Amino acid sequence: MSDPYATVVVVQLDVHDQIMVCASHGFDDLLDGVWRRNPIWISREKSRQRLARHRPAERWPGVPCRELTRC
Repeated sequence: MSDPYATVVVVQLDVHDQIMVCASHGFDDLLDGVWRRNPIWISREKSRQRLARHRPAERWPGVPCRELTRC
């Protein structure tokens, strides 16, 4: 993924009960299962705390974490 931002995906129903999907930074990280900090919304320290709390590598083996290498 060339964009330095984390995946942001919004899914909602419109007034006609049709599903709307917005992925302003694309689907690459989501589909590749990448865990990455969004530098616009969260500091490195808060992201590290969240990473420690959620432990994605333990919960989902094989999920690459770009927390320290790309942020």
